[in-house]
Amino acid sequence: MTLTLVLTSPISFLESQKCFLMAITSTGDLSVWNVKTPAALFAPTSVLPLLSQSSAQISNVGLRSNGAPIISLSTGVAHSYDPALLSWVRISELWWADGSDVWSGRQRSTANTASRGIIVTIEGALSELPEADSPVHGGERPQWWNAAKTLGHLEQRMGAARLLESHGEFKASLVLYAKKLAEEGFRGKAEELIRELFGPIYW
Repeated sequence: MTLTLVLTSPISFLESQKCFLMAITSTGDLSVWNVKTPAALFAPTSVLPLLSQSSAQISNVGLRSNGAPIISLSTGVAHSYDPALLSWVRISELWWADGSDVWSGRQRSTANTASRGIIVTIEGALSELPEADSPVHGGERPQWWNAAKTLGHLEQRMGAARLLESHGEFKASLVLYAKKLAEEGFRGKAEELIRELFGPIYW
């Protein structure tokens, strides 16, 4: 059975991945469908909140094999939509480049996207945006600066890896996160991580 969809306005971006199809209209409405079912993954949502900054423009769009959309902006921030939260979430941002020990955007690799991982690939693409400059912290940094930014960066990576179903990158980020907690002696954060990994039975 073939269905003809009627959208609110003409399509500006169209992406497909496996059985999923994503469309962004000229008025900023985003939809993702499973064309095999057929069914929508979530109600149409607007990308306009992502463009609230006057200088923000969509620099790249993508679609994961699980139907998760990826919207990268000229401001150096990448977003995806979380159907469970019914909200846009940040999956990467150039802000981590200044201070995080694991930022990979500067690494020029000839490896393909599959071997590098989607999150590392996004970081590389954000670093190469001509409009976006890496934010530089002015003045003297406190001692905890790099450790805090590295941990925050790894937490965002793990959240993004879950949403985008990048299993290898989640495992790699989790290992780095645990090692960093051990190196810095953050016992409270380590216990928090253990409780999360053990799940509800731990409580």
